[in-house]
Amino acid sequence: MKIVVIYSWVEGFKKVSFTKWQVEVLGMSLSHAKSNTDAILDGIEVIIEIEDAFLLEQFVSRLNDIGVVYRINN
Repeated sequence: MKIVVIYSWVEGFKKVSFTKWQVEVLGMSLSHAKSNTDAILDGIEVIIEIEDAFLLEQFVSRLNDIGVVYRINN
């Protein structure tokens, strides 16, 4: 299992896109995805556990474009 830690955002952060991306790729509920987005905006780290390596790769593929700063932990 890999852990994606989203710990910041950059100017131009696409918060709606980030919320939708979590729902689309991870199958997260809209309310959970929105809570994650709000937490990032408030400066709170968000930890997302992803078991599937392909899913992890797919999820992080757009994070830079969306405007979040993240790291992957084992």
